[in-house]
Amino acid sequence: MKISLGDLNEKHFKLTDLFAIRVLCGLQEQRDKRESFAVLTERDLGTVFFKPTAEVENQDVFLPAEPADLITLGKFHEVPFLTGVNSSEGLLCLREVMAKPAVLKKYDNDFEILLPSNLNLERNTPKSKEAAQKIKSFYFGDQPVSQETLSQYVDLSSDAWFVTGVHTTAKLHAARSGAPVYLYQFSFDGELGFMKRILGACRFPGVCHADELGYLFFSPHLDVELEGTPEEKMRSLLVKMWTNFAKTGNPSLPDVKWESVTESNPCYLNIGTELTMQPHLMKDRMTFWDELKQTLSN
Repeated sequence: MKISLGDLNEKHFKLTDLFAIRVLCGLQEQRDKRESFAVLTERDLGTVFFKPTAEVENQDVFLPAEPADLITLGKFHEVPFLTGVNSSEGLLCLREVMAKPAVLKKYDNDFEILLPSNLNLERNTPKSKEAAQKIKSFYFGDQPVSQETLSQYVDLSSDAWFVTGVHTTAKLHAARSGAPVYLYQFSFDGELGFMKRILGACRFPGVCHADELGYLFFSPHLDVELEGTPEEKMRSLLVKMWTNFAKTGNPSLPDVKWESVTESNPCYLNIGTELTMQPHLMKDRMTFWDELKQTLSN
């Protein structure tokens, strides 16, 4: 169970209605919506992103509360858990700013727009303004949000949308589960990273959100000759580690011991040209967010 910002749907009724209006030709009755959903093709549904929703109490509830609350209370199955991030997840967020460069000026003038919703801050309040100032200063220093600082924008987007959630998830699971927690950073920036290519972001360093999937599954977006390449080796290693975990609960390889996260040793496997265990995933950035959240909670 993971608690990254983009993983949970907090506006399910609103989004369902919007989906009905845009995809189902404006059908409004709940009964009509259900019947129409049933006949949609996978192509129709593939253009819309559905995410988990915390459900009301019922006999058949799957997710009874917010994941962060469930993990904090230890209300989850204690099984081996593998989670991680790619080195530049936030490249995914470049599509908007590359298509509409003027939006960067908007962000620079009103940085509160970029505050993650899971900070639970009301806009234009002292705490919201304080958080915006601290985050902008940490990532951009005295520079504006602009085309010249896109790498900083990528780092902020990576952390706000993905890394802080994975960091917190691994830490909480390690503290409350008797089963091992395995954490990774995928930093191998190779030719099978299809999302980065779809976005037209190849000039930026790092591995985009979802790029690891090109090494785990066949993708029709890729036409790459692999024989004898580093990509072929990485694909073999990644598939072997993931299938080892699925079969045994331990992703280690014969010559690579993947150590599990503990409260005293928050280590991770860096999956790059070499596989190496490292301490503290993005330590400075995660320390900043931990301290910011602590300050805001006081």
